[in-house]
Amino acid sequence: MPIKKDINNRLNHIYSTEINPLNSIAITLDRLRQNKQIDIIKLIIDDDLSNDIALYIQKEDLEKFKNDTQFFNTVKEYLHNFLFEIKKIDKQNELMMKEEEVLSIFNSNKTLASKFLNIFQKEYQHLEQNRPDIINSWKYYQKFKNNDFT
Repeated sequence: MPIKKDINNRLNHIYSTEINPLNSIAITLDRLRQNKQIDIIKLIIDDDLSNDIALYIQKEDLEKFKNDTQFFNTVKEYLHNFLFEIKKIDKQNELMMKEEEVLSIFNSNKTLASKFLNIFQKEYQHLEQNRPDIINSWKYYQKFKNNDFT
């Protein structure tokens, strides 16, 4: 069956031109929104992540997908692991300091702020000389550079 060959190729990182899009099942990872397709994320992972993103599949492909147990379980395991990795990244992002927190630290320690500014200006000197438009678009860097930590 072409679908099984597709999934085996993808899971083994073989990107073959032999994949037949007419016989394949497309599953799209996207933000949760109104869509004519069916969201199957709760079949794969039913937790807080399923409140933010969706896995869309064409209505006509859903039965083919669910009826082939081996194929369904292979895809489900792969997507479950993939979504678990997304959750890990999301958790790491929550733990990272936010821009305002960093500016607050620099506001309370001007010596530290000065050291970081010197390092940053040295590292980005080329960028500042050749692409000041990019540097000027960095909101928090502008606050930092101008000692405007509020």
